[in-house]
Parts: sequence; structure tokens; C-alpha cells
Amino acid sequence: MKRLTTIFCTIALCVSCMALQGCGADNAGAGFGTKRALKASDLSIDDFAWETVQTKYNGNDCYSFSLTNNSAYDVIDVKVTYKVRDDVADSDLEVYNKFMNEHEGYIEATDSPRDVILRGFRDVLVAKGEKLTNLRFMIGFKNWSWYDYPTDEQFELMGPKEIQLGVVGEDGLLYLAYYDFETDTWMIDENTIPVDTWSEKEIAKKISRPAEGHHVVTTDEDDRFGFVSYGVTTDDYSQYVKSIKAVGFAEDNSNPSHFAGKSADGYTVKLWYYSEDERLSITIEKES
Repeated sequence: MKRLTTIFCTIALCVSCMALQGCGADNAGAGFGTKRALKASDLSIDDFAWETVQTKYNGNDCYSFSLTNNSAYDVIDVKVTYKVRDDVADSDLEVYNKFMNEHEGYIEATDSPRDVILRGFRDVLVAKGEKLTNLRFMIGFKNWSWYDYPTDEQFELMGPKEIQLGVVGEDGLLYLAYYDFETDTWMIDENTIPVDTWSEKEIAKKISRPAEGHHVVTTDEDDRFGFVSYGVTTDDYSQYVKSIKAVGFAEDNSNPSHFAGKSADGYTVKLWYYSEDERLSITIEKES
């Protein structure tokens, strides 16, 4: 059985509990209390030009989604879901039988192939005026998706269901916005998290605050601090590694996409760089 993936979890959902409880971050300059909250009426699907094309990835046939952000907002995270079209006849659903049988441990014999879905996601910054490409669709069922690409016959029975975007509002908060193709409406999740803030704790002062793109604090504790930075180029990453070394973190492990270092005063820092998404994840913790 091929490796199973759970339903896509954006950075906003992963840290929403932390944001709601208050992380003690420095919100100076974020615009809190001075600029209005994002509303569903602020968004229009016409501001997001999108298309799906047939392509190849690592020699495999697949379908790729692209999105051009013509809105007034930066976007972090894009998730797209397709579903079986309502006008598809029951007899045509046999094209999903092989897929469903291969995953019988998760799909019951009594389940309907109408619940088969396609899902694609990229945890990446799409700034105003920029275009996201290579968001590849994987076939799944209900809330699950696998690392399987749909066949042409399977894709032809599908239509767009929902686009989910993490929208950076003018108030310095990240909003999860959902566009429903059937009802032609936007909905915004009640949970939000701060963007481009920093911690007031001493441990956060051990490393520099990134200047590129946007960043989101994911962990803010006395002995552990972490954040994710978006819009970080390969050169940006190289310069950040140099800055880490310059403040006293001796290299413990390193490769083009990872760096780990230790300081003389007992701190460990780890960096993970995802070049395709220009995303950098960083954690620092005090050794016990």
C-alpha cells in the first residue's frame, strides 16, 4: 500500500491554538487595532486567475494547478480540492474501482466512488502579482489523499470544489479563506494568527529576525522558539546560515537544505530549507 497522507493542514491551523492563547510576541508595526479585519466581501475569485493543465513530474503523467494572485493581498498556502461532478453517471464511476480497491484498508466496500476527490497543496508564499505553478493533484477519498496521480479518465469526471487560501490581511493577521465553487461564495475562518511578529523571550534574541517575505511564529516557549519564513531565496538561505554561524553557532550538521548548529552557551539551532517553495523552518532550543 502506498504511503497515506492526512488532510492538508496549513500553517495557520497548526498554530491556531497558540495564536488564540497569545504567544507573547512583539506585535509592534503589525498594525493591530489600526487597520480593519479582512471580510469575505473583500475577496473576489476574479482576482485569482487559475487553470489546470496536464503535465509530467519525475516522468509521471499528472495534472498541475496554477494560480495568479491579482488581489490586494499576499497569500500564504494554497489548497485546491476537486470532486466528482454531479452530472457523472453511476456507470462511469468504475474508473475509480482500482484506486478504491488498492486502499481497502481505508475505503470500505460499501463506500461510494462519488466521494473520491483530488487535492493539491503548496505551503508557499504567493505575493501580490505573483504566480504559483506546479501545484500537483493527488487522488484521495473524503478527507484523505495519497501520493497517487489521477489517470486521464479519473480526472475527466472531476470538477473544482474549493480553493483554500491563507490571506495576509492589512491588520497583520493571517486568515484562512475558503471559496466554494458550487455556491460562488467566500467564507473566512474565525481563527487567525499574527504574521511578521517576534517573540519577547530571551531565546528569540539568540537568532536574527528574517527580513524577507513573511514569517509566522510556530513555537514560543522559554526554552524553545520556532518560526517559518516564506519567500526565502536560495541566496537568502545561504546568507542566513552565515548569520547563524557569525553569532556563535558552530556547525554540527549541514547540507544544501539543512543546517544544525550549537552555541557555547548551550543552545541548538536547526534550519530546514525547502527550495521549491522558498520556505525556511527554524527552531532554537535550550539544551537540558
